[in-house]
Amino acid sequence: PEIGNKKMEAVTEQDCQNILNKAYKDGRTKKTIANIRGAINGFLKYARKSGVTTLHPEELKIPKKAPTKGKKVLSQSDIDKLFGEHDKFYFYLNAFRFCVATGLRRGELVALQKPRDLQNGILTVRESVNKFGEVTDCKTDNSRRQLHLNDIEMKILADQEKMLKAKGIKSKYIFPNTLGLRTDPETFYKR
Repeated sequence: PEIGNKKMEAVTEQDCQNILNKAYKDGRTKKTIANIRGAINGFLKYARKSGVTTLHPEELKIPKKAPTKGKKVLSQSDIDKLFGEHDKFYFYLNAFRFCVATGLRRGELVALQKPRDLQNGILTVRESVNKFGEVTDCKTDNSRRQLHLNDIEMKILADQEKMLKAKGIKSKYIFPNTLGLRTDPETFYKR
């Protein structure tokens, strides 16, 4: 809408900058404006390859005062609540606790299998599951690692085993879904 019915060869770098400026005026975050800039650059690259423009904007700026959306981290009271008294059979409680205790990403958590990845108190993180359900190597080379589990982490795993047994779920996964299959990482995000 900001460009209107201009022909592609008439679009200028200022037209593109106006789109970013409008996003800023509309209260969009720095990350959103950067994504818009990326979409503009991607479209213009396609248009250049198609021979309909020669525009190559090099100076598209994200307004310096664009707000950033900070991350909300768990406070001590949130952690106390998570590890406090709960319905011991809330299905994903132990998974959430284990993530907090170990720092594992949700994709790493759902890929964990027993006994392959857990032996003698040592957890081996070797793969991850992405949002498309694809099993991949871990996010970085440093993500492949071994964790020596402490008493709290081992208790969480024991509680998980007890809960699965009580529900009659047999699975090769440490934190399976209610059918005993690999949990979709998006399940944790949604919950």
